[in-house]
Amino acid sequence: MKKAWLKYLWLLGFLGLLGLLTSNEGFYGFFGFFGFFGLGLLASDERLEANINKSARNAFISSIILFIASVIFSALTSNRSVFIYAFIVNFALMMIVFVVSLRVYDRMVR
Repeated sequence: MKKAWLKYLWLLGFLGLLGLLTSNEGFYGFFGFFGFFGLGLLASDERLEANINKSARNAFISSIILFIASVIFSALTSNRSVFIYAFIVNFALMMIVFVVSLRVYDRMVR
């Protein structure tokens, strides 16, 4: 069976330390990736892989919907700065939808 690479996402949490070095508060959001440390304790099996794939699909669809909405809003208001905030919200939304979906799919079997 192939090894699950998802458990290594917790390493992105160290990017939050750049917030301390650069005084840029935007980097502090990366500390949330330390929550993926718990995935390293799970045994990788077919059900987990299927749940990861379904959760990634949900995150991708929500990302596309938000991107389309931000493009339409930006075109209607002629405000190009919407893309800056839409990128931030889109990234956070993808992570939240992925984690919540993975949690829900994991609980459905038990």
